[in-house]
Formats: sequence, structure tokens, C-alpha cells
Amino acid sequence: MSRFLDEKQQTVLAELSDQLIPAVEDMPSASQAHVPDIWADEVLNLRADLREDFFRGVRVYESLRNHGNALAQLQAQDPAAFNAIGVVSAGGYFLNPEIRRLIGYPGQESRSYETPEIPEYVKAGMLEAVLKRGPIYRRPEV
Repeated sequence: MSRFLDEKQQTVLAELSDQLIPAVEDMPSASQAHVPDIWADEVLNLRADLREDFFRGVRVYESLRNHGNALAQLQAQDPAAFNAIGVVSAGGYFLNPEIRRLIGYPGQESRSYETPEIPEYVKAGMLEAVLKRGPIYRRPEV
């Protein structure tokens, strides 16, 4: 797995993502769930399309940190970057097996689907006449 975030970016993402996913009751915050230091890289490996907007958002947020509500300013100034940060933060949060355990979600499971047997009326050709006739209708009277 490629590493995308350096320590400085991880620190900024920890601050930023904890605002999006704070600790609540028995659920950990994004940084407590290791989003900045482990799972964000995994998301960025899976979603290369988010990288440019994500890193731009981290840079913009870092430049706004000391100027009031940086997260709201980022959202207003660059919605695409804000969205990418949200997707990476939430995606990384739910990639963490401990988070999935806490919410009772095992992750994607492979399920087989069995095709039901074809009904006898289809096999007998009873629908052939209807299919040959094609669609018909009457205009409703108003």
C-alpha cells in the first residue's frame, strides 16, 4: 500500500476529521480510529480520483486554521475539496474493523443468488400470444 500523507498532513487531517467525526458515547473519533495515520492512505489508494481535491483541501484548511471556523470556510470556498475530505474521513472510519464491529456491520459479504425455477405457464408458451400481439391500450375517457 502506498503512503500518501506525511506526518504534518496527518496532524492536519486529525484536527479536521475529528470535527467531522467526533467521539460520541462509545464511538471513537476519526483520529482515535486511526483515520489520519492508517485508513486515509487506504482510501486514497482505492480512490485515486479523490487525491487532488483531498490534498488541496488539506492545504487550504491548514492555511485557514487560525482564521475562525476553518472548516466552514473550506466548505464555502472549495466544496469539491471539502467533499473529498469528507469521503476520505468517513470511508477510512468505516474501513476500520473495530468501527465495523462497534456498529455491528461485518462489511461486504459474498452472497449467492439462486435463480428460481421458470414457472410452468412460461414454459407452456401461454405468454407467446401476448408477446406477439405487442402493447395495446385504450385512451382513458376524461
